[in-house]
Amino acid sequence: MNKRLLILTFFYVSFFIFYTFTTNFDTGIAFINEPWERILYFERGSWLPLNQVPYKECFCEYPQVAAYIFALPFLFIDGNIQSNLHQYLVVFSFLMLLFSFFSIKLLFKLTKPKQYFWLLLLPSSLFCTLSLFDIVPAFLCLLALYFLYKEYFDLSCVVLAIGFLTKWYPVLLLPVFMVYYFSKFKKIKWSMFVFFLLTAFVIILPTLINGVQYLLVPYKFQARISSNTENLFYLIRAFFKYIFNINFDTNFTRNLFLLLQFSIIPLCLTSKIDDFSKVIKWSTLSILVFMLFCRRYSPQWILWVMPFLILNIKNRKDVFKIIIFDLVHYLYYPVFYYIFGPYSSPFLVIILIKTYLLIVFVYPLFKELLLHNKLVGYFQSKARLIA
Repeated sequence: MNKRLLILTFFYVSFFIFYTFTTNFDTGIAFINEPWERILYFERGSWLPLNQVPYKECFCEYPQVAAYIFALPFLFIDGNIQSNLHQYLVVFSFLMLLFSFFSIKLLFKLTKPKQYFWLLLLPSSLFCTLSLFDIVPAFLCLLALYFLYKEYFDLSCVVLAIGFLTKWYPVLLLPVFMVYYFSKFKKIKWSMFVFFLLTAFVIILPTLINGVQYLLVPYKFQARISSNTENLFYLIRAFFKYIFNINFDTNFTRNLFLLLQFSIIPLCLTSKIDDFSKVIKWSTLSILVFMLFCRRYSPQWILWVMPFLILNIKNRKDVFKIIIFDLVHYLYYPVFYYIFGPYSSPFLVIILIKTYLLIVFVYPLFKELLLHNKLVGYFQSKARLIA
């Protein structure tokens, strides 16, 4: 009960500070309150008060569940849509805090060292929780994990499908879940895959009825988005450009990095995941590798992996690494981004450190999980024969 009171108090204080300093002390640096993304959500969710059809009459670059989440605050505010933006911003952030609270409750149920819940409230994680909506798919991934832990296998995949149509990355967990069942019971549970597909189909059906072209709106938009300066691909490209004057950005390298984003899936499918701790480790590795090799990195992605990093804690060294990662992430965005700009040398340095920390998390998991992998063993044996 004391821990719950502490969490609620922390949320209240955070929310108070967040909206007391709405202008960020007039510094021009959005290190406490950044409204820009929530203003976009306001526009994307306005289909509800305007009685419009999402994707057809009201543009949205996110999947269907996200469009519903953007509309949710309008159920709690009154007045003309043109005059209730401030109310929307406040209500939206408060709802995200609720999702964070329930995420922490799930962490309590899934972890033995329950004292580390506060790591989800570090500066970068809390900033992204209050400013964006990625805590929602993070919560759904934790909920799916919890149902899997309780052996509600089909229900876990229903929740994964909801998460997938909030933000697409939860689909990375589906192979892990199915291999876990196969490793435990020595048979494929096809109903897990069927429930995932059926749930996704039911969610997209209203959009599909209006026309396939509207269903494809967010996918076409995301496919057109170019890379940014906040990722490993950009760092390698900059290195080859300025040191060797070689263009690293080619069709081959772009496709290679795309394949590397999903490279954990075939490794997962050829591994034995026979206990729940391995589910957590494979899920963490899948998300980390996706983040590491993506050519467009976003700061709110820290919420994708933070719950999984917490679930993987073994000792105080792990806690220290998570704290450093979050603080570096906060320096990267919003601090360095606003002070120096995304093409400056200081910004490039902080991105280098952030990327190095991602590799620090990836390497031990990769080394541990791939030690007895069948696919890796196959290629190792072929390499010995060639040698």
